[in-house]
Amino acid sequence: MDNTTLQMPPGLSLHLAIDRPDLWDEARTDPTHELWIWLRDPWNNGSSRMRFWKEIEELDELKRYQAMVVRDSDNAVVATANCVPFFCPELAKDSTSSEWFSSLPDGGWDTILARGVRQAQARESVPLLDAHLWTEDQRRDSPVAYLRDLPNALSGLYVQVSESYRGLRIADVLLANFKELARRNNLKTVVVPLRPTMKCKYQNVHPEQYFSWVQGKPNESGFTWSPTEASDAQNPLPFDPWLRKHIRMGARVAKIAPESFKLEGTAAQWQQWLGQENVLLNETVGEKSGQVAFSGENVEGKALDWFNDTVKWDPKTQTGRYLESDIWVVHDV
Repeated sequence: MDNTTLQMPPGLSLHLAIDRPDLWDEARTDPTHELWIWLRDPWNNGSSRMRFWKEIEELDELKRYQAMVVRDSDNAVVATANCVPFFCPELAKDSTSSEWFSSLPDGGWDTILARGVRQAQARESVPLLDAHLWTEDQRRDSPVAYLRDLPNALSGLYVQVSESYRGLRIADVLLANFKELARRNNLKTVVVPLRPTMKCKYQNVHPEQYFSWVQGKPNESGFTWSPTEASDAQNPLPFDPWLRKHIRMGARVAKIAPESFKLEGTAAQWQQWLGQENVLLNETVGEKSGQVAFSGENVEGKALDWFNDTVKWDPKTQTGRYLESDIWVVHDV
């Protein structure tokens, strides 16, 4: 794909949050805005990511990396692209090799967001967030997350387009803007802990198997990757449309991030998060630890449409655990 031909559709403009804080703050504080409503989902109260997300929207060093697409006629925000700069020690040692790919955290989205925020806080001497909120992988990443070194990489986090503006290749423009932001800020690469958009329809399929499926053929493996080898032109495109878009834009697959999003809570907490008064996890799963508690097939509620995997119940700890895998992709800049 020739990214140089990408242009914003007529009547729309791309702005950084730092340049138009008035529009940015008005949209993100609107409790009904469709692009921010996901932040108000009840289960976010049990996730460490929300504590860090606030910082990328408010900390000046990070706000200048957040982009929005604005409708010129009324200044309405119709799309957003969030990312975070971070320092990668392995990339600093050798940016000409793909060997540093393996150093990308297993915690994917959650960990790279936390690393970028904590490094920015360290550079600006901002008080750090409470450690008891961190995931296991965020704790493992702490020696790197406390470094004050200037960023050398950029991680895409989230691209959203209002429903009425989809199909106009706005997401393509926003992905290309990640690369432009990296070049402008002298960052060596763009990485993305990519959340597959169709995995929620195949909750019981192992992530590694799902990522190997080929375009148009669920359940048929054929898409392969090797971080140490150049992309094979004969390699079929992947099944997942979001991963496929990145591959078409030149991305390489680095590795799977098996702990990209983790959510743990009691049966009462899950009832609150899902809005289901009749969901009693400890009455539906029997005695075996790790048995599937529920999935989108047998529990009503919009919240489950978002899940890419099933929640498992552990009778020893009396908690339900949701663990989601993403896949790391790397874009040259």
